Amino acid sequence: MRKNKKSLFLAVVLLPLLFYSFSNPNLRSAIKVQIAADVNRDGKVDFITDHSGKNQWTSTRGAIFFNNNDSDQNTHTPDHADDVINGTKDLKDLSVLKVKRIPDLPQDSQITISVDEDSISRVRIFLKVTNKSYKSIDLMNDANINPALLAQRELELRIEANSYANRNWDGEVEVTLSIKNITGKAISDTVKLKVAPFVLLSNLNKGKTLYVRDFPGRNDEFIKSLKELVPKSGAELFIVPAGDPYLPYHIWLQDTMEIGYSEMPGHSMNVVLKANRSKSLDNFARDTLLGPDFGWIQVGTFREEYGKGRSGNGWLDWYGNLEVTPPLPKYPMGRIYYGYNPNGPKEASLNPEIVAMLEAQKVQAPALRLDTGWLLIKHVDEMISFLPSGNPENPYKVLVVDTEKMIALLQKWVKEEYGSTRMLDIYKEKTTISNLYNNKDLIKHNKFLQRDRIEPNIDLLKKELGLREEDFIRIPSFFDKYGAAIIPNMVNSTILNGHIFIVDPCGPLIDGKDQLIEEMRKLLSGLPLELHFLDARQYHEWSGEVHCATNVRRKGFSSHWWELNK
Repeated sequence: MRKNKKSLFLAVVLLPLLFYSFSNPNLRSAIKVQIAADVNRDGKVDFITDHSGKNQWTSTRGAIFFNNNDSDQNTHTPDHADDVINGTKDLKDLSVLKVKRIPDLPQDSQITISVDEDSISRVRIFLKVTNKSYKSIDLMNDANINPALLAQRELELRIEANSYANRNWDGEVEVTLSIKNITGKAISDTVKLKVAPFVLLSNLNKGKTLYVRDFPGRNDEFIKSLKELVPKSGAELFIVPAGDPYLPYHIWLQDTMEIGYSEMPGHSMNVVLKANRSKSLDNFARDTLLGPDFGWIQVGTFREEYGKGRSGNGWLDWYGNLEVTPPLPKYPMGRIYYGYNPNGPKEASLNPEIVAMLEAQKVQAPALRLDTGWLLIKHVDEMISFLPSGNPENPYKVLVVDTEKMIALLQKWVKEEYGSTRMLDIYKEKTTISNLYNNKDLIKHNKFLQRDRIEPNIDLLKKELGLREEDFIRIPSFFDKYGAAIIPNMVNSTILNGHIFIVDPCGPLIDGKDQLIEEMRKLLSGLPLELHFLDARQYHEWSGEVHCATNVRRKGFSSHWWELNK
């Protein structure tokens, strides 16, 4: 009798409920899953205004999220490395997703959050469970959500990436929310997001902080000048102190890191790319700069042949060999360029993993290769540098080394009977104008460099960047047979908010004036720059100049990358 009563209870009570919950077509049609993100980029998430176009990504619509590589609690580890939200400041680095409440959702429904296969190892999603707490969703396994939550309230999710786009991932992720009932039937909704790219900064972007390494007894005058001049530019001076934990002779701040930035609507952060040089100073960026709104990334690995810093191609992976132009007509956020060496048994260049990652960002691609194989260090910042022109129609000039220009000056001074005038005294005693001009092998070598190695680069820049001859300012330069600058290389300079810091060229004094400084002033006259010639002798003696010695944290471009039609 009891068994019959139990059967009767099931038949009378439970079965109609199950039939109603999962078979009633009116209820099924009423259940609609909606997931939303900030598709219209207004800083808010709305199920109506953010609905159109949420499954694709264009220059006008599409949600954006960060590679969450800063450290909001100063742990010296990027925030994406763990599965927790690192304090309230970290929340603004994670983009919001919302799931619309479904009041009549059957409680034994199965709710799953998922992402496309290419993105599953590159993103993390958090579910808000209380007003102050979030839990990480395990996307690798069954990422289930309690249906009671969705029946009670709108759900908030947060998303972050642990990577930028690269050769294996296009940086786009599809986030899908699915609901299944006991019959196995499912409904779902999807939204697409794109990770904000890593953008390099031109030397002409507004400078915020200039970095330099203290080397007591070697660069005292250089540091003294920067202490006076950098504050006048409106920037901050950051002196990396001598001593531990970095070896004292590790002084090349330009080569140890590349500072760019990432941006999404309403929020941006500087991000530093670590160099793969196996030098102690390479850790400076992670030790000191990584923090709130200052991210840190490493791409590729140390390649001894190209990063050891000794002979041959040993400097190609250093970041004096990685630059970006200012905005140009076809490249509104500039175009990346780097140096390569076409000589030798195999072509050598900047690490292909670095180049591939930068090109995958798309906004400053394709990268342009320039022949720097004729230089000792083989860096592009030894050969060209962009300056502001002050002319809105053609806003930039390009400093470029020109050995013929130097030869012509030597010839002029000899004809004017100044051949016995000394120059370069602090580097080499008894060097005179005539010593250089009468060295036939040296003159021949420099003519060859200009004709066969430098001019082809200038022609390539004209072709690829739309530059004209009048856009170039040819700077007197002179190199030895190894490609080291004999005359301190004034192209290798640092631009900072209307100021330019140039190595003192130690030219011949005629009528009490350094003739190379006077030539530089003449060549740069009319430009919106205040010229400063600095005692950078320690750097020149080690085959570098002012740009090699410094690095600058800069403000992002005025254009937003997502508005570009790429």
